[in-house]
Amino acid sequence: FDLKITNNFSKKEVLVTGAGGSIGSELACKLLEFNFSKYIFVDASEIALHNLREKIKYNPKFKKKNIKFKLLNLLDYELLENIFKNNKISYIYHAAAYKHVNFVESNFRYSLKNNIYITKNICLLAKRFKVPNNILISTDKAVKPKNIMGLSKRICEQIFRNFSKKNKNLNFIITRFGNVIGSSGSVLPIFRNCIENNLPLNVTNKKTTRYIMTIDEACSLVIKSSLVGETGSIYVFNMGKPRNILEIAKLFINMYGFKYKVFNTKKFIKRDKDIIPIFITGLQKGEKLHEELAHHKDLLPTKFDKLLISKEMFLNIDSDFEFKLDYLNKIIKLKSEKTITKFLKKMI
Repeated sequence: FDLKITNNFSKKEVLVTGAGGSIGSELACKLLEFNFSKYIFVDASEIALHNLREKIKYNPKFKKKNIKFKLLNLLDYELLENIFKNNKISYIYHAAAYKHVNFVESNFRYSLKNNIYITKNICLLAKRFKVPNNILISTDKAVKPKNIMGLSKRICEQIFRNFSKKNKNLNFIITRFGNVIGSSGSVLPIFRNCIENNLPLNVTNKKTTRYIMTIDEACSLVIKSSLVGETGSIYVFNMGKPRNILEIAKLFINMYGFKYKVFNTKKFIKRDKDIIPIFITGLQKGEKLHEELAHHKDLLPTKFDKLLISKEMFLNIDSDFEFKLDYLNKIIKLKSEKTITKFLKKMI
């Protein structure tokens, strides 16, 4: 990082939501390398926040840092409001969200409520307390979304864009990227765990591909996005070519000194001690064969390597967007999944 640029952080207060998660905790540790005057790390999970605190506590570099750990469900507007009242926040990195496709699909009502309305709360308070820099951590699954998680994150992107249009003096920035190595639920730790415990590997389809980047690089690019500072923009990370998941599975098995055999079934098979089976399970509900990082190919370079800005055109966010957001909050509790999904698709 250019020292002149990072001086933007000097003596400022920063808030990280979802700070106990994979992305949030790595982001928290990276931000501690800078000279912020105060760090506020928020998470709804006690154990996740405890683990982050333990990780930070034993690092001598962070000993004199002013760090506050806040255990909080961001849906509670009043408790979240207290954090803004008692601090003068200049940067918000909003990483909090439910991101596991299958869990979100099977718990769609609460997951939708969580992802969308914690984002709304953050934006409302950022506007009210005039927080100059607000950064959303989004996902490639928000592009042409096929699942509830992707739909919810696309709505979150639209909330940020809506606030950026109505608050020109504040930055509401969106960052979007794909899978990161080492994050909870990512395929690589799952494969490693299976191999080390002599379990078969599951791959959804022989042609399935995913974008993959190290968590360190992804978080560095999130921070760089917040320094570019063009409100309403979507910053897309150059993650290279998508990787074939079956080929990654084969590579992992070979790295551990085993051989593999691919089966188009999950039925019981006789195991060979030197061969690890790879089962082709089929795509689950809401899963895509391939992910995309942008709706169009109009990605422009920025001053930072691997950080691109997307000029993609969304449907205009109409004057009824906030009304529809309130209406969605009501029907989440009452209507069928089919009706809610249909309404979400209309919103985007």
